Amino acid sequence: MKRLFNITLLLNILLFATHSIAGNTKILGLVTDAEHSEPLVAANIYIEGTQFGSTSSTTGEFELNLDQLEPGNYTLICSYIGYYEYQASIQLIKNQTLKHNIVLKESALTLDQIVVTGTRSERLLKHSPVSTQLIKKETIIKSGASDLAELLSSTTGVNVTSNGIGTGTSTVELQGFGSEHVMILVDGMKMIGRVDGKLDVSQIPSSLIERIEIVKGATSTLYGSEAMGGVINVITKQPKDELSFDSNIKYGSYGKLDTDFSVGSDFLGFQPLLNVSYRKHDGYDLDKKTTRTDATSYDKYQTQLKVRKQFSEYFDVILQTHFHDEVQTITANDIFKNRISNDYFTANTKIEHNWIKNAKITTISEFSTYNHHFDQIVISSGFLKKGEAPTTENLFKNEILFSHESHDYKINGGVGFETESLKSDRIKNTEADRYVFNSFFQNELILSSWTTIVLGGRFDKHSIFGEQFTPKASLMFSPSYNNRIRLSYAQGFRVPTFKDRLLDYYNSSVNYLIKGNLDLRPEHSNAYNLGFEFWSEKQYHSRLNFFYNRISNLIDYQVIGKVDGALHITYMNVENAQTWGAEWDMEYYPTSWLETSIGYNYFDSYSKKTKTPLQFKPKHRVNLRFSLSFPNNIVLNILGQVTSKKFSFIGEDFIPIDGNKIWIDGYYLVNANINFPVWNQVSGQVGVNNLNDYVDKVWGPMPGREFFSSIKINL
Repeated sequence: MKRLFNITLLLNILLFATHSIAGNTKILGLVTDAEHSEPLVAANIYIEGTQFGSTSSTTGEFELNLDQLEPGNYTLICSYIGYYEYQASIQLIKNQTLKHNIVLKESALTLDQIVVTGTRSERLLKHSPVSTQLIKKETIIKSGASDLAELLSSTTGVNVTSNGIGTGTSTVELQGFGSEHVMILVDGMKMIGRVDGKLDVSQIPSSLIERIEIVKGATSTLYGSEAMGGVINVITKQPKDELSFDSNIKYGSYGKLDTDFSVGSDFLGFQPLLNVSYRKHDGYDLDKKTTRTDATSYDKYQTQLKVRKQFSEYFDVILQTHFHDEVQTITANDIFKNRISNDYFTANTKIEHNWIKNAKITTISEFSTYNHHFDQIVISSGFLKKGEAPTTENLFKNEILFSHESHDYKINGGVGFETESLKSDRIKNTEADRYVFNSFFQNELILSSWTTIVLGGRFDKHSIFGEQFTPKASLMFSPSYNNRIRLSYAQGFRVPTFKDRLLDYYNSSVNYLIKGNLDLRPEHSNAYNLGFEFWSEKQYHSRLNFFYNRISNLIDYQVIGKVDGALHITYMNVENAQTWGAEWDMEYYPTSWLETSIGYNYFDSYSKKTKTPLQFKPKHRVNLRFSLSFPNNIVLNILGQVTSKKFSFIGEDFIPIDGNKIWIDGYYLVNANINFPVWNQVSGQVGVNNLNDYVDKVWGPMPGREFFSSIKINL
């Protein structure tokens, strides 16, 4: 018995010893910033080609448990937004702890930024298999722009059209696709509120924006209808686990005033962030001989609240609300001022689950409502003449998304339900609604260290237009660590809007009747893209992209005659078109005190309807930016843009006449500003837009030279 007891005791000691030495194959370390030696939180640390990884803690510390990994030589990689990727060769020895500290250097290039739009999952920009254009925070600050429209107007391959009169909107085009074919997202949430099919991107103030991601070409596989021409995803500022405060006041020509503040903190584990802004503009009148003014005056209010709560490393919740309210006025004639008011509210909840290793499940619920009013003010008395009942648009959307990663594949997909409704006196029966069920799946296969292929598809079941399948395929080659070749094919679609199908409106001032068409079919496109990307880690980043789009069933208005003397217009699938072109841009950092960027866009098209290129599309556009740093943190920014001429058809009663064109002159613009420190966390900026004083009264708004100055507090 005693012998048995001794054997049992010995076995227990051996088991305990075995257990004690097991689980000791690990890497411990600290991730810090090279310039300030401060810890970097939530940096990604992993072993290349394996599933083993971790993130740094609030103190910058990390630990990789690697008991299941065979001893040998490996590559340790660390990535962090805005910093150069870190790589180091390590030797892993069984049951030994390796101490390895990581020091990251901040990167001026955008390649080491994380993007999400092209694949609906997080990727470093240089590793994304889908070509994505990024406008980073530093560029936004240096631009001096007031809103999203001004930011996009100086971006290669993005055409911004501003209408200073009427509804006072700024809309975007990508690869020749108009505003109705470009989806605008805010933190991945669909933005609604189209007026006459156009979405005003100037509603979003630049103070709200952290970065902007742009994916051009058909992206309907991931985002559905409206993404036929591409997606612009505005990523707003994120909550932090520490007290933060910043405020800005900017004053400029024509009574332009931009004010904003944001404040965030950590409260009982919750991380709220509040952003509030107010913007105003007095408008302008370039021709004093006429009663009508040339641009709307406006007052715009915006509030956003984000609250994040990380219950554990496996469970994260974000609540977000956004409210926008604006009033625009413009003198229409001797009697009336037109008054346009728009208000927009959205609320969404995002819940992320990471209970399964290398997998994530995300549920998203969002509700948006938009109201548009048109009234008139009697100039002589100030009396408000109420117009039609307001147009109200509602959207409810719910999605469940999943993703799973391995060392040789990354899959993601989801299912969703979306319902939208519209109430307006301008549509048949004044009310309409519809819904759609959808699902998508995408598989990113890593065939080798230099080849990645992405295959995906989307299925939509629409309450009106039935079933729709949309495929996509992308291929990325990485011949070396600093260059990429990307090829892609994707189908796109857009279902007819409420306006296209149900509009029933008579405009007495110009005597025309416009009606929708219930027999309209969805628009379709086939998009082909070929891109090349090259960079040096510390000096330059260059991209060259070629694109071709073939579009069918394009919806356009058609004059069908006169009814009781009034011109009768309807919408029809009358257009088939092709667009093609090339885009090249380059960031270059020749010295520590000079940053430069240049972009060139070539565009051409063909309309089978008119047998000519599409109107209002310039063939050539060049963007330039120089940023010079001087002692004492003084920075001079110079931005230039050259746009070639374009044409428009003119004809009686809205009817285009082949061969009868009016050419719109090309132009160039130069903007400049200086950023300078004032005191501690206070900085200033003074600048001038349109330094060359270009004025266009007809095709503008181009009011000439505009000055501005601002003061910013950042704590």
